[in-house]
Amino acid sequence: MARIGWDALSQTYRDRLTNAGLTRADYESGESIKKGRGHGKTPEHPRQYNPKDYPQYAKEQGQLFKDIETKKHHVWSGYPKWNPKKAARSAEAMKRNPPPLRLLRWALQASQEEIRDAIRESPEIFWWLGYN
Repeated sequence: MARIGWDALSQTYRDRLTNAGLTRADYESGESIKKGRGHGKTPEHPRQYNPKDYPQYAKEQGQLFKDIETKKHHVWSGYPKWNPKKAARSAEAMKRNPPPLRLLRWALQASQEEIRDAIRESPEIFWWLGYN
């Protein structure tokens, strides 16, 4: 797909690209604009990326997944409906459909009450914090 011309871009978007170190010549020559879109070190689509292309991101994501599972166990394991097999399936589902790192980081610092509120108020966003 061909890019639109530099002059057809909004001034705000041109400024964003320029601030990321991309010049008009870079843009017009077809150079990647991932960095200008804020994805120089992170994949644009966390569900569809090659870990070899983003090793630091993959490492952090993997550690956050482990930390989230530990936290979920501490938060939910005392509840009557806690089921370790379902929790393991939930962890696998989270890996197939990963939330953004910012939400994983938030969950790790959130209190048990904040986690329960998040699931109750926005289950479509925080489904991965559940336990069954």
